[in-house]
Order: sequence, then structure tokens, then C-alpha cells
Amino acid sequence: MSQPIAADRTPVAGSPHSDRAGATGSGARRWWALSLICLAQFMLILDVTVVNVALPTIDSDLGLGASLGWVIAAYSLPFGLLLIVGGIVADRIGLRTAFVGGLALFTIASLGASVASDAGTLIASRVAQGVGAALLSPAALGLVISLFRGPARNRALAVWAGIGGAGSAIGAVLGGVLTQTGGWRSVFLVNVPVGVVVAILILVVVVPSLLTSRVDGDGEQGVQESAAAVGARARMSATIRTLRSRTIGGGVITMLLTSMMLIGSFFTLTIALQDAAGFDPLAAGIAFLPAAVAVALGAQVGAHLLGRMPARIVGAAGFIVIVIGFAITWLIPHSVAAPIVGVAVAALGLGPALVTATATATSSVPSADSGAASGVVNTMHEVGGGIGVLLASVPALVAATASGSGVVFGLAAGVALVAGAVVTAVLPRGRVQTSGGFHH
Repeated sequence: MSQPIAADRTPVAGSPHSDRAGATGSGARRWWALSLICLAQFMLILDVTVVNVALPTIDSDLGLGASLGWVIAAYSLPFGLLLIVGGIVADRIGLRTAFVGGLALFTIASLGASVASDAGTLIASRVAQGVGAALLSPAALGLVISLFRGPARNRALAVWAGIGGAGSAIGAVLGGVLTQTGGWRSVFLVNVPVGVVVAILILVVVVPSLLTSRVDGDGEQGVQESAAAVGARARMSATIRTLRSRTIGGGVITMLLTSMMLIGSFFTLTIALQDAAGFDPLAAGIAFLPAAVAVALGAQVGAHLLGRMPARIVGAAGFIVIVIGFAITWLIPHSVAAPIVGVAVAALGLGPALVTATATATSSVPSADSGAASGVVNTMHEVGGGIGVLLASVPALVAATASGSGVVFGLAAGVALVAGAVVTAVLPRGRVQTSGGFHH
């Protein structure tokens, strides 16, 4: 038998100890713990949109050129590809240890990025940030689940889910403010004090009263260790089962393609606004707000339609709107407003596509495999975003000219049209049911 995980007595989510942990401490302190955990997760989400607005300034300082897209992709790809591994590690070493370890790596890497003097150092720091994020994120969700039970857990998970949508809007504006006032290095440096404070509060104040399960004797330590080992094996088995499902595969492919469109278009837009239209970082950040609102609105519309129409129709309709949005910028290449309006229209279609992808990939799985399905979807979201930025990197350099943005978005419209055809082919014909499964 390997070493017991006595140093971190945090219960594994889903184990018998997790309920006992959830009952410890006052309700107010549990919600305080939730706020700290969500703040850490919020940093991970912001680190795409905040940095996106700062990209032209980074390029002018470090001269990254065609490798500029790696500033985003070097974070998104390891974040996405290692999420499942991060969940397995969290099951093995304990949720608290994984959370603090991931946060520490992310914070140190943020400091490294803030002092980078060349492209290699910056990109290496971004990779380290992604690895830390992949360890932190599944552990954070596990802590949320272990803190709450019953209706309180549903409310906590709703708060958790809401930070994703808020991150898109807040991140764009915050990135503009930080870059405008403190330079591009401040978008990384801001993570350092927040990360340090959250880690200290979790370790010193929150964890002893809320998250630590009393373990008495080697026997219970062995049970804890066994639960962790079983949890890791179960997570891997569930992931394999998830990937074998054709229905889930359709949702996963849709998420990959939709995320490519979303993050790739945002990357191209920030280049077009700042390098071609002459927007300063703050104005560019504010210009992203219509698109952020449109994604949220489109997601609500998509969720409403999914209960009434086949998933294939909702997904295809979303991609038709995406094509129209990109075509607006293509057909009106010399207008400053066209890229803003065009990407906002495209974002209105991206919302239903994202919801369709998530619902298709998760609603037909057994409850025991729901975590694995969610992990695969999140992986495809991050990986798709990284691929989208890399594919857009070279064309985006053309968008730095007044007429070039129209050409780039015309190309994007063509890619979206092909992606929409793929989505239509892979999504199921049935309607997604809120209770799980499909109605044919």
C-alpha cells in the first residue's frame, strides 16, 4: 500500500466523507469559502479574455509577429488537454492540496509572464499557467461539491456556472483598463496578489473549519486512500465510456468547432480594432461588450429552443447566424463599426451552438458519468479556443490593415460554413430533454 494521504484530509468528492465535510462550520463560512474558490476559478477564465485585449501591445513590445497567437494557445491547450489528468491527480492527492498546488503554480507563472523580456519566456510562462489551471479547476469544483449538500449545492453550482459568462464581459473591459493604465505586464501581475491572498485564506482560515475531515486511525486513512484510488480509476473509466458514445461525440465535435470560431474571432477582432482602426486598449475592451452580451443572450435563446426543436436544427441555425455575422465584416471592409457589429452578430449564433454542444454531450450520460462528460466538454472548449487562435494567427496579421479585416472575416465565414455542415452532420436528430436523454 502506498503512503496514506494524511497530510490532506480533504474528502474526495463523492466519497462518504464529503457529506461530513459539507456539514462542518456555519453556512456563512461555507459561502465565504465558495467566494474564494470562485475567485480563483474566475482568474483562470479571465486569463484568456484579459490577455486577448493586451495582445497588440505585447506584440509591439516583444515583436512576436506570427507567433502572437501562442500567447493565448500556450495557455488554452495545456489547460484543456490536462483537465482530465488534473481531476485524476486531485482524486489522488486530495482536493485541497490540488487546489493550492495548482493556484501556486498559476500564480508563480503569472509573475514569470509579467517580467518576461522575450517571446520564449512569455510563452513558457503561459504553458505553466495552463498546467496550474488544469490542476486547480477540477479541484475547485470538487471543493464546491464537498462544501454543500441538497438545495444549497444547486445554488452554489449556479454561482459557479455564472462566473463563466461574467468572465467574458468583465475580462475584455478589465484587460483594456489594465493595459491602458499599467501596460501589458499588469494583466499578468494582477494575478499574483489575488493568488497569494486566496491561497493563504484557504489554507489558514477556511480549510481547518470547513474542508478538513477528521480522520481517526490508520484504518480510516486507508479508506480515504482507497476512495481516492477508486475515484481516479472511476474517472478514467467514465471518460473512456464518454468518448465511445456517438451522441456525446457529436456534442464534443460541436464544442470544438464552436470554440474555434469564438476565440479565433475574438483574437482577430482585437487585432483589427487596435492595429487597423487605431482603438486604444480600453476602447477595444469596451467594444467587446456587445459580443459578450450577444453570447449570453444567444445561449438563453438556444436553451429555450432546445426543448422544442431537434439539437441538429438549433446547432445548424447557430452556425448560419455565425456565417452571417462574419459576412457582415467581409462585405463592409472599410467600416470601423462593421467588425464590432459583425462579431456581435456571430456571437449571437455562437451562444446557441455552445449550449447545444454542452447539452448534447452531457444530457444522455448516466449521472455517474456526468463529471467525465463535463470534463471532456471543457477540454474541447479550451483546446478548440487554442486551435482557433493558432489558425487565426497568420490571417490576423492581414487584419492589421484597414482592408485586411474584411478578407480575414470573409475567410472565417467560409470556415464557419464548413464547420456548420459538420455540426449538422454529427448532431443527433432528437430533442435534448432537460431530464436527460433525447426524445426522437
